[in-house]
Amino acid sequence: TRTRVYTRMRETLKFHKMQSLGNDFMVVEAITKEISLKPSQIKAWANRSRGVGFDQLLLIEPPTDPEVDFRYRIFNADGSEAEQCGNGSRCVALLVNKLGLSHKDTLQWQTTRGLTKTVLYPSNREVTVETHMQPPLLEWPEIPFDQCNGQGQTEIEVSSGGLSIFPISIGNPHAVIFVNNVSEEDVVGIGEEVSHHSKFANKTNVEFCQIVNEREIALRIYERGVGETAACGSGAAAAFAASKILEKVTNQVRVKMPGGELFVNWGDTDSELKVVGPA
Repeated sequence: TRTRVYTRMRETLKFHKMQSLGNDFMVVEAITKEISLKPSQIKAWANRSRGVGFDQLLLIEPPTDPEVDFRYRIFNADGSEAEQCGNGSRCVALLVNKLGLSHKDTLQWQTTRGLTKTVLYPSNREVTVETHMQPPLLEWPEIPFDQCNGQGQTEIEVSSGGLSIFPISIGNPHAVIFVNNVSEEDVVGIGEEVSHHSKFANKTNVEFCQIVNEREIALRIYERGVGETAACGSGAAAAFAASKILEKVTNQVRVKMPGGELFVNWGDTDSELKVVGPA
């Protein structure tokens, strides 16, 4: 009997583990080397017991537009690709600075749904980054949600009956649910049902939003392809924008999430949303 031993060559992948408000990431720099990742790989690495463990994987790539600094792509823990990630944008902005890939404080980023700008504010303690996100979108096909009419709140049917949601896009889809007390909500159960609802063509992120006062909201988030997370930058922007459109808050609010706080401000309806927080 002859035994043959086969050795499969394995390639080493260097990555960085980062977080913003407990929303954690595996970040891969693909500027100097082209990297192709399979959804099955990403899903395995995301496993918190057997892998690296993260909410999203972020891939930093060269831009296709010479006027832009970098391109970044976002992959959820289930291997699916997302369009936007507010907390992730702060982490990639910090990383390219730390690695010396750019010494500019203000950077332009390509995403699958347009441009995002980050502004880095270094300090001796925790770095703060301001992300400029596109104005919110309320209609089909940007969300996409087959009942979208730009009217704001609408009702869908879930297992417990009718549920009022505010469908909105910040480059990626969101469904904001206004509640009296976020601590009492079944975020995982209801969030998963709404996220996978048949009326959302590409699934959706779900925000449970409590209006504390006109300058503060409390938030819990069910992220599409991930589950409940400690924080979400685009979710904070979406919940704030929905609250402002309904005239529940002022132009600037503090968004309190289980992982920490962000500050979001928005001037007129055509201007960018600005989300400020740590990385």
